[in-house]
Amino acid sequence: MPKLLIIRVLLSSAILIALFVQVQVEEVFKYVIELQLEIFFLAICLNFFGNCFCVLRWIGLQKNKITGGAYLQFFQVYFEGITANTVLPGGILGGDLIRTVRISKYLSVKNYKDVSIRSIGLSVILERIHGLWALSFIGLVAAVTYLTINGRESGAFFYDGLLKYYLIFMVIFTLLALMTFMKKFVHWVTLKTFQPTNKTLSKIIFYLKKFRSRDVLLYSFVSQLLFGLSFFFCYKALDVNITLNMCLFLVPGIFIFAAIPFSIAGFGTREAGSLFFLVYLNLPFEQIVAGSIVFGLTATIQGLFFVVLNLVMFKKQG
Repeated sequence: MPKLLIIRVLLSSAILIALFVQVQVEEVFKYVIELQLEIFFLAICLNFFGNCFCVLRWIGLQKNKITGGAYLQFFQVYFEGITANTVLPGGILGGDLIRTVRISKYLSVKNYKDVSIRSIGLSVILERIHGLWALSFIGLVAAVTYLTINGRESGAFFYDGLLKYYLIFMVIFTLLALMTFMKKFVHWVTLKTFQPTNKTLSKIIFYLKKFRSRDVLLYSFVSQLLFGLSFFFCYKALDVNITLNMCLFLVPGIFIFAAIPFSIAGFGTREAGSLFFLVYLNLPFEQIVAGSIVFGLTATIQGLFFVVLNLVMFKKQG
């Protein structure tokens, strides 16, 4: 076993152990077992359709115009990545590597141009960044909505502890992403900062055009809203007292934690992130961890379903 993988497994295990030391494990699993199945099923559906829109966003960021059977291949590879994320240590990193290599190989066989691992890998990274930006934008809208509904006095919540720095990060990150829509500004900054060759500059400008294209924007906002709603309904399935606005505001930070490549079958860092952020809502630790685990199960179920589907299709082909 490679040393890096051993380190990840050890760190991932340490995170899980440290996490469960903070809570009463029996209470956590009691919440999970007693979840409302109808609401949980709704959360799974929302998560699934969110992933489908993520696939469309990823396709929209490709240099090539994807047509025909390649569309289905992108969907298959994307859900293979989800399967990997739910069974392998290392968080989203393992799944992203799989879809980078698989799509690069598939498109090269189909004679698409410029489908190197580097090029496809860049599209995967941009797809993740675009999703985080869209989720941050939704979170800021949710925060403004919360202030509008509850009055200026409620603004004290956003200055509590580290939340003020989180809010500043979201504002800065969102503004930086919005600047990509200012074509002349982007061109000037790129030239002054990176001093690229004409070939490199053209690549940067190309991807920035893709980044702000209408289709990609639509897919991104829809997918992230669906993920946020899925997270919200996972907690509602446990009858946790949480408002939609606060959930959408805090979800971007939780998902950033989830992206840290030290988890086991997708569990660990997301639960730590949930504890870090949702504790500001004065929820019991056990409910916070249970809700995060239930959200993780929405991906696990999709991954297992895809494994079964692949086995059935493989058997038919054999």
